[in-house]
Amino acid sequence: MISFRPPRFSVLAAIGSCLFAGATVVVAGPPLVVDDPETLDRGQFEWFTSLQFTKHGSTRTYETPTELTIGLAPGWECSINGSWQYIQDASASPQTINGVLSLGLGTKYRLLAESATMPVSVALSGTLRFPISPNAKYANQGKVTGGGILVVARTFGAFTINANIGYGIGGAQNREKAADAFFFGLAVQRIFAKKYTVFAETYATPEVANCRNAVINADGGLLWDFSDRYRVSFLVGRGFRPGCAEFYANAGFLLSLGPTKPAN
Repeated sequence: MISFRPPRFSVLAAIGSCLFAGATVVVAGPPLVVDDPETLDRGQFEWFTSLQFTKHGSTRTYETPTELTIGLAPGWECSINGSWQYIQDASASPQTINGVLSLGLGTKYRLLAESATMPVSVALSGTLRFPISPNAKYANQGKVTGGGILVVARTFGAFTINANIGYGIGGAQNREKAADAFFFGLAVQRIFAKKYTVFAETYATPEVANCRNAVINADGGLLWDFSDRYRVSFLVGRGFRPGCAEFYANAGFLLSLGPTKPAN
């Protein structure tokens, strides 16, 4: 099976193993895979951590995706992310894999901000991911990968639509080979009472040489900003077409620190 880890955040790293006919992922503004163009203000920090479960055939994956993001300048942020993972598969050898298998370094720069004269927001993001464990190859994370994503967003009142298109270099991989892959994603968000955000997203990561077999994933959930500094999140979803994740779920917590209030 080939797997792709799209550039950004690793909250759905285990799901990646099913993104296209046996492919893998990573990814967006936590816990979404589809990214948005917003960036942190200079000097602002966000720390996100979560618990995640994925079911795919005989494989069960338990993990704790974590990401630290820092605003370095107006419109520019950088991040580091990783995840402790426990992967169990009775049909594989070895049957269990665990540890912090890889680390990702990410950056995002906002090119345009939506305004009365500019109908959309636009950003560019990129990630490099490095295997750091000898077990990484057994989880389809054994080679260095990188890629970039173009992020476009438009707001319609309380609704926001985010669209992503990206390319991963060496991002589709298994133990024997690595191949390039595309990333396509679309997300819709709706804010209620200024602190509840309901979202739904769909995305695919087709291997460049095998686009027809791409698996499509879809999920949805809730973001609850119960203060200016704290957020909890819940997400459930599944994949479609052969080789997909039959079920995945994520429960997360975000802490924001710095001189300014976090954006919704």
